[in-house]
Amino acid sequence: MVAAVLTTVAILQISTWMRPNPAVAYSFLFAIMAAAWWGGYAGGIFACALTFFAAPWLLFPNFSPARVDPNRLALTMLVSLLVSRVAAGRRQREALLRAANEELEKRVQERTIELTRANEALQREVEERAQAQEQLAVSEQRFRQLAESIRDVFYITDAAAGRVHYISPAYETIWGVPCRSLYAQPRSFLDSIHPADRPRVEAAVERQRGGQPTVEDYRITRPDGATRWIHDRSFPIFDSSGRLRSVVGVAADITDRKKIEEALTQQAEALARSNADLQEFAYVASHDLQEPLRNISSYAQILKARYPDRLDEDGREFLGYITAGVCRMNALITGLLALSRVIDRDAPQRWISAEEALGWARKNLESSIEAAKATITNDPLPWVMASDVQLLQVFQNLLENAMKYAKPGEPPQVHISAHPEEDACTFRVTDNGIGIRAEHHERIFGVFKRLHGQNVPGTGIGLALCKKIIERHHGRIWVESTPGRGSTFCFSLPAGASAAKAAKG
Repeated sequence: MVAAVLTTVAILQISTWMRPNPAVAYSFLFAIMAAAWWGGYAGGIFACALTFFAAPWLLFPNFSPARVDPNRLALTMLVSLLVSRVAAGRRQREALLRAANEELEKRVQERTIELTRANEALQREVEERAQAQEQLAVSEQRFRQLAESIRDVFYITDAAAGRVHYISPAYETIWGVPCRSLYAQPRSFLDSIHPADRPRVEAAVERQRGGQPTVEDYRITRPDGATRWIHDRSFPIFDSSGRLRSVVGVAADITDRKKIEEALTQQAEALARSNADLQEFAYVASHDLQEPLRNISSYAQILKARYPDRLDEDGREFLGYITAGVCRMNALITGLLALSRVIDRDAPQRWISAEEALGWARKNLESSIEAAKATITNDPLPWVMASDVQLLQVFQNLLENAMKYAKPGEPPQVHISAHPEEDACTFRVTDNGIGIRAEHHERIFGVFKRLHGQNVPGTGIGLALCKKIIERHHGRIWVESTPGRGSTFCFSLPAGASAAKAAKG
């Protein structure tokens, strides 16, 4: 400020010098201007000296230094220094201002970039939230469509707080109570539960609060007085920290299933009683029938022995019919007893050698095999899980069947093979007999089902007995046959890789 005032006073003084001595005045002005241009103290002194001594000779060739007043020269020098100082300060302030502007502009740009990035991130977050909300809305809509379309009650509860988050409309159909009542009073569903089942259900609710899954069957009484059976399953849902977040459950109306179960139970009990009565009847009847049959057979033999001459040819023939009938009746009774024993009790099963069972069957039929001149062969047979006595019966009945239905005039040939699989073994008993037509393949396994009547000896119980035994062993039996080309009776029994270990043990 002081430099500016002094500079103004000096310029006014110099203007008064221009009238008597214009050369000196112009030199003063040029010196001041040069100092202002160069700026600074050193620059101002140099510019002032150079301009003051050079300008007069350039402007006025007749200029003489003697004409210069020392006071005026000193004043000019002072003014030049002040002017140069003012100019230097201005330039310094301008530089500082430019630096401040550049720094401000740089900060503005950086802040603008930060704001732009923040805005983009915020926009992405808004878009992601919008997409998440849209997906959540679609998911909730699908959930409601699914929950409301099923007949079972679907519910979500906050077990810790005792609140109901969701209950499907099926609750109103099954319980006969509005859903809003459960939202208002979450434990109100307990009021409908049968008093005998309520303590058990209340204990299940407490287990739900402890984060345990529950499965309960209980009865409810609807407002109209009807009783319904409910099958209720619940599952806990935990958050990432392991804290119980909610409980999800499904309550299904199983009243119809319970009625069916009760009916089946009653039928099973009635069937068990009927079977027991039937088994008892068969056992008692067979024993009671054997006594008169023995009497008939004994008296028939007495008649034949005491009165051989009094009986004519017809009498002896009739007596033979009586004896044959008694023998056949005795065989039928024996077969019925064997069948009733298979049906009535389960024989103990263990790992046995099928080849040993076949050997015992062949030994029991040794006389029949010799009489029929039959040839019986077999491949190596595996160990199976079965009853040794009942497996012997199966082999014995199938061998007898093969010899009875042999082709006339051709010795029976029977071959037994086995085809082990992973968990079962299929046995095949193949003969060269007369064969069986396809329409009889199922019929022959019925009780008393005989295809050739009295022409072939037998009772019609053997194959039925085989079927019952195989079914008791959780297997199956069937026949593959073509008339005139023999038959192959197949049956499967449990077997497996552990059979060898069991055999060694």
